[in-house]
Amino acid sequence: MRLRALVARVAEFRVRDRTLVAAQRTIEQILAAREPTEEEALRYARVVERYFAASTREAEQRLRELDRRIAHVNQVQFNLQAERGVALRRVEVTQGVLSGVRELR
Repeated sequence: MRLRALVARVAEFRVRDRTLVAAQRTIEQILAAREPTEEEALRYARVVERYFAASTREAEQRLRELDRRIAHVNQVQFNLQAERGVALRRVEVTQGVLSGVRELR
C-alpha cells in the first residue's frame, strides 16, 4: 500500500513539528491496528504535504542563497586571476627592463 510506504518514508526524517509528529504517531497506531479510513489517510497526507512543502520552500531558498554566494565567489576568483595575470605581465616587463640595465654595466 502506498500509504504504508509514505508513513515509513516520513518516519525516516527527524521531525520536530508537533502537528506532524502527532499525525505520524496516530497513523502508525492506526496502521498497526487496522487499515485507515480514507478520511484518516487524507488527513495524514495533508499534514505531511503542509510540512514538506514548507521544508521544500526553505531548502530552495537556501539553495538560491548558496548559488548566489557561489556566483560571487566565482566572480571574485575570476577577478583575482585577471589581476594576477596583469601583475605577472608587469613583473616580466620590469624584469626585462632590469635585464637591459644589467647588460649596460
